[in-house]
Amino acid sequence: MAKFGIQVSMGQCRRAKKYALKLVEGSLVEHYGKLWSYGHEILRTNPGSTMKLEMEDGFCKGELLCAIGSDANDKIYPIAWAVVNVENKQNWKWFLELLIDDLNLNLGNGFSLMSDQHKNLKKRFTGAIYHTLFWRASKATTEHDFKVVMKEIETLNPDAHQYLMEKDPKTWSIASFKLEGVVMQLKMGSQKVFNIVIVDAKKKPVIIMLEELRLYMMDKIYNKKLKG
Repeated sequence: MAKFGIQVSMGQCRRAKKYALKLVEGSLVEHYGKLWSYGHEILRTNPGSTMKLEMEDGFCKGELLCAIGSDANDKIYPIAWAVVNVENKQNWKWFLELLIDDLNLNLGNGFSLMSDQHKNLKKRFTGAIYHTLFWRASKATTEHDFKVVMKEIETLNPDAHQYLMEKDPKTWSIASFKLEGVVMQLKMGSQKVFNIVIVDAKKKPVIIMLEELRLYMMDKIYNKKLKG
């Protein structure tokens, strides 16, 4: 009696899935070709929104930049997002300048922005002890407590101590903030929570990703209004 069998490799499965998704969602080239039309449609159907589109020759998978705030119920509230070719200081500066202008923050006096760039420390210096000491230093409320923790870091690894001091403690340590007339609100997990929400969207082509972000926000705002 003859026997028949079909052997399919994991590589073939991945290629088949990629091909099927391309048929359904479109290619990266197709999405970039539609961005101008998509941008105009966003402005037409979402009055009061801000949309900026600056494109150079070629295309890339892109990096997603997000600004996350807190609503009146102390829940995460995405304020703005952008897709850039690479995450660097120049693109963050462009993004934050647009945010400042859009929210009428003038020179930004009285506002504090926190980023999740502490991840760079984890990439340079591996080990849970660095993570623990960094957060102890960032949360220290007095100069004395801050120096005590930083001395521990220096004893553990002088390079890690130098790296943190070069980042200027005024930008990441409560003990170095100017708190006159300011209400401090330290949110460690907002960006992490938002990343969990959009983890699947970030894997999709640019327009589908942007649409899923927009629909997420529309649904969030609508449900808040119903609840209110």
